[in-house]
Amino acid sequence: MKELKKNIRGILGKPSTDHLVLSPVQKDIHFIRFSNNGVNRENLFDRKVETAIEAGVNGRTALLTIDGQESSSVEAAAAKARQTAELLPEDPEYMPPVTKEETAGIKTVSIVYDPIPVEEKYTLLSHIFAAMKNAGLVSAGSLASSVTEHAVFNTKGVNLSHYSLDYALNVTAMSGKSAFKDFYYGSDLKKLDLENFINNLTEKAKLASKVKTQDAGKYAVILGPDATAELLAFFYYYAFDRKKIDEGLSSLASRMDKEIAVKDFHFFSDPYDPDMKVNPPFDAKTGMPCRRVELIKEGHFQEAFCTRYYAKKNGFVPCGNGIMNTKYNLSVEGKNKTLEQMAADIGNGLFINSFFYIRVVDEMDSVFTGMTRNGVFRIKNGKLINAVNNFRFNQNVFEMLANIIDIGEARNTEFGRFPYLAVKDFNLVSQTEF
Repeated sequence: MKELKKNIRGILGKPSTDHLVLSPVQKDIHFIRFSNNGVNRENLFDRKVETAIEAGVNGRTALLTIDGQESSSVEAAAAKARQTAELLPEDPEYMPPVTKEETAGIKTVSIVYDPIPVEEKYTLLSHIFAAMKNAGLVSAGSLASSVTEHAVFNTKGVNLSHYSLDYALNVTAMSGKSAFKDFYYGSDLKKLDLENFINNLTEKAKLASKVKTQDAGKYAVILGPDATAELLAFFYYYAFDRKKIDEGLSSLASRMDKEIAVKDFHFFSDPYDPDMKVNPPFDAKTGMPCRRVELIKEGHFQEAFCTRYYAKKNGFVPCGNGIMNTKYNLSVEGKNKTLEQMAADIGNGLFINSFFYIRVVDEMDSVFTGMTRNGVFRIKNGKLINAVNNFRFNQNVFEMLANIIDIGEARNTEFGRFPYLAVKDFNLVSQTEF
């Protein structure tokens, strides 16, 4: 990557056009896959280097992506992008490259700690395997670490680099046909409380083996952080595009001035969250700064995302270059309340660990469908007492947000930090086999 950035600076030193943006990214991934309480695919290391090249000529732009790092390859691709731009029609939403002044406030990370030694990863996994075996359970899953560098250079003097270190541990504990999955996402694997992680896995997996039939219907449910994240990430993707809102093509178009959630539901995006460093605090293709954005606060819609062009045209404050910049920096503010405390308060209902195969049913009303997965438990008299069959759900998210009865502690997930969420009248429409 160091040599690639040097080559890019050399190309920008002799530009053939005043619009040239080169955005390299290098991702080093170490991946361990395991099943049956043992590693079956180990030391899978992959280094992926790509450079996105955007060239512009007289309001026309072309974008190419290459995986070569040699100066000649990058220079040839830049020339090809320029030639392609000359052949294209004028872009009605053309935007010049981001300026150095626009990026002045970005706080990048220039030093990243090395991933923990491979031996420590295997030691961690060996503790999990031994505990599962002693509990009469079988585990499967993966442990991945990724060191990523994003960079953006352009003809306006922008020179950005940002590093991140991220871990993803996913473990499914199984007993017969039943299963329970737990996870850890974060920038420091040493922050994982392994003893509590193992205890939660074994306790819930054993409980999952006691499966009883439960009819479909509307129930008071507690959604696990994974389930909360999965459903709200879909809601975000379909609803929070400012252009679609203004054109009446988003479910928020008719709800901008209405109360859409309980007062203490706080939904936001923060690229500077110290525990969520998956994305850089700038658009990885253009270098446009990202910022903290309030999405829903005090029960009302606050702000949505739009491209640089749409922001400039309509007087909005830009954030990156659209809705996808912040997809993995989403958060819902949690409270200091455990699952056990929430279950005690809810009394009777269901706990849903996670969802699977979520799809939109009615975009204009934010109705989504999907299936439960990796643990659905009955709550009786404030205790999780047994597992029940899986369900298909069909849920209006606005009704869910209005029906929130409790918010618990938040955890890092694939999409950001999300809490346990207790909701009344969650619509489970049919039993299903996973």
